[in-house]
Amino acid sequence: MMKRFLFALLMFSGVTRLIALLNRRRVTILCYHSVTAHASPILDDPHKLHTPVSSFVKQLEYLRRFHNVISLDEFLEAAREHRELPDHSVVLTFEDGVRNFLTVAAPQLKRMSMPATNFIITGLTSLAVRPNANHKWQPADDQTFLSWPDVDELVQAIHMVAGHEVALPPTFAALVMERVADLAALCHQLGGQLDRSFNERALTRREREILKLMAKGYGNREIAEQLTIQLGTAKNHVHNILDKLCVSSRRDAAACWSLAANQL
Repeated sequence: MMKRFLFALLMFSGVTRLIALLNRRRVTILCYHSVTAHASPILDDPHKLHTPVSSFVKQLEYLRRFHNVISLDEFLEAAREHRELPDHSVVLTFEDGVRNFLTVAAPQLKRMSMPATNFIITGLTSLAVRPNANHKWQPADDQTFLSWPDVDELVQAIHMVAGHEVALPPTFAALVMERVADLAALCHQLGGQLDRSFNERALTRREREILKLMAKGYGNREIAEQLTIQLGTAKNHVHNILDKLCVSSRRDAAACWSLAANQL
């Protein structure tokens, strides 16, 4: 209770906004463990590791409104190149590969087109899906881990899944190689189709302008400032661009632009 009171005091006094302003160029890495659809608080959760989905959705909406959510890949690439990222950049990560990531968290992330990295414990990842488990959340999802078929499904959904602790099983290594081959074939196919997509004006003139800025690494706020438009308008354009190009991240959209620009 005292912590909540102190935080409320800091928030209403404007101190938290000042701190956010001073640290706007620092990348924040948020780490989640579990997102549950349980209607009531989980009693056996002393460290509050299970985030209710209602709170999770509110947090994502806040991040979409006030921050620039990027992938872990984008953050690491910028760090290697000593390149600054847009203000208020945030990376979303999930620890341990709890199965409710597939049934609760991932659908919300996909709906808001937000990238996330899930660090799975490969030693606890089963070879088969739990009996009676499906895509609908069940209480057992809060206490069990992703299976390799679950991981494969997430890979297909273009979620980043990083393994640690033990080596990947040969069966999953084969799946990864298969996905790489599929992506190579897709890139070859796109090489002959992207130019037609752009020439057929799949993207509007404004969307092309914004995509070009995205390829340069501009965030939503920078795009809005550059084109003198509202931040919400810039976000809507970015969302439409991702939909039209059938990609899930800004980085993939930028890659499409680079590929098309080399062919136009």
